[in-house]
Amino acid sequence: MGRWGASVVAFLTIVTFLPALQNGFAGNFDDAKNFLANPHYRGLGLTQIEWMFTTTHMGQYVPLTWITLGLDYLLWGMNAAGYHLTSLLLHAVTAVLFYLVSLRLIGLAIRRPEEAWVTAAGATVAALLFAVHPLRVESVAWVTERRDVVSGVFSMLTLLAWLRAVEREPRARRWYWVSVALFACALLSKALIVPLPVVLLVLDVYPLRRLGGAQGWWSPGARRVYAEKAPFAVLAAVAAVIAFVAIVRLGNMAPLERLGLPERLAVSVFGLAFYLWKTLLPVGLSPLYGFPARVDLAAPRYLLSFAVVGLVSLLAVVARHRAPWLAAAWIVYVVTLLPVVGILQNGPQIAADRYTYLACLPWALLIGGAVAVALRRAARKGREAALALAVATVLLVVGLEGLTVNQIAAWRDSLTLWRHAVRVDPSNALAHNNLGAALLEAGRPDEAIDAFKNAVDWLPLSLRESRANVFFKLGTLLQQQGDLDGAELRYRETLALDPNHALAWNNLGVVLALRGKFDEALQAFRNSLAAIPDYAEACDNARRAAKILGRGLQELDRCGAKPRT
Repeated sequence: MGRWGASVVAFLTIVTFLPALQNGFAGNFDDAKNFLANPHYRGLGLTQIEWMFTTTHMGQYVPLTWITLGLDYLLWGMNAAGYHLTSLLLHAVTAVLFYLVSLRLIGLAIRRPEEAWVTAAGATVAALLFAVHPLRVESVAWVTERRDVVSGVFSMLTLLAWLRAVEREPRARRWYWVSVALFACALLSKALIVPLPVVLLVLDVYPLRRLGGAQGWWSPGARRVYAEKAPFAVLAAVAAVIAFVAIVRLGNMAPLERLGLPERLAVSVFGLAFYLWKTLLPVGLSPLYGFPARVDLAAPRYLLSFAVVGLVSLLAVVARHRAPWLAAAWIVYVVTLLPVVGILQNGPQIAADRYTYLACLPWALLIGGAVAVALRRAARKGREAALALAVATVLLVVGLEGLTVNQIAAWRDSLTLWRHAVRVDPSNALAHNNLGAALLEAGRPDEAIDAFKNAVDWLPLSLRESRANVFFKLGTLLQQQGDLDGAELRYRETLALDPNHALAWNNLGVVLALRGKFDEALQAFRNSLAAIPDYAEACDNARRAAKILGRGLQELDRCGAKPRT
């Protein structure tokens, strides 16, 4: 039954995600920066390997993930289908490995070795609920998130090796150090695996029962359990420091003055509740859940989130003796999400589907265990009850597969992706902005103008820099279409928000020159040069305007020259 379960998980996972092979790169959603415009990862020569192990490109230190992408380039060149195939296969491997982990953990929890088929059935359900859930689409169908599926493989291998070690199998010590080495590989695939040592401690309590209960919390045996986590903790600490430095260098982390501790706590609690809700009802999924301009602690969604998280936490504490599985699942879920919730707010999103890739494993395991117990009880009642439960489980898996296939289609290309995001949330200004960029790239400037206008309409007034950038894009498009009045208006709106926007000053100068206002144009070019002294285009434009006006401006003599080094 065990082999059949693994085969079913692998087959259904591959079949479900096979449509992803028709997708391209999400060009204006990091894939361009990571792959299309990045020659450094292309290959596995010494130059590429050195880059992979020294770069924090896009705020990530993920050398092993880059190695898989370098191999992709050798195999497929820039054919997106090949990259998607690799991600799909890695996800299928993670799913099968999770099946093996579930087989051991469910077996330890229900303690019915004579009913191995029940344990295998529960493990199969757990692995499928993880593998074919729509929340997995972002991690599998978006090539940038290759780090999720690579770290997933190494995380599951770490757990399997560690379980062998603690179950005192022959050569247990060797398996222990194998698990430590595999954990290091997981961290080199994605640093957000750092909470795994805490997960191991939770498993020591339940279902392994190596801590607490008869073992106590500070007996000699318990101290050995704590001590064996030391190498894991050291590796996690080093990876956490590297990851923090990489994020700080990227400059994408929200400062405390903009997002205080109470607001960060509210956003974190919202994330915990949000992912629970999307796990139960995975509809309306988006590539970008925009971060609000202002976090109102009294808003219903934050109050409701505090209520949900507080209630589940209370239930876990109260029922910790009668239902230790709930406390274990909840702690693992919370700890795994800690690096990506609002405490360390990084990026423009308030939540992201990709963050659930490993965080929601305990819920899949919990449901798989519940199915195993229910199936055993149903079998005792008769074949009809067991069959009804099996049918219900199959319908659940098929339903999730249907939603997943539909979500995969949304990732077909940048244009399809952002049209989908705008449909999910018409008030998402960033989605409108990205849609505008995708339309522009597709050669649809009229539609792009409408998208950028929608972005401005939904951007809060407090986000001055973002509004300025969108106004500038609008001005550029209108100028290209010959609408000089509209372009001038948009450039002036840009400069009202950002007086040092050199490109806007230059473009405004061009528009004014085209309208015969050479005095104003010359001043605009000078303002552009005040912001960027070596801006060659503004320099040339200023010289032309000065020549038309019959002026010799000494300040333009060295204009546009690159500063000496």
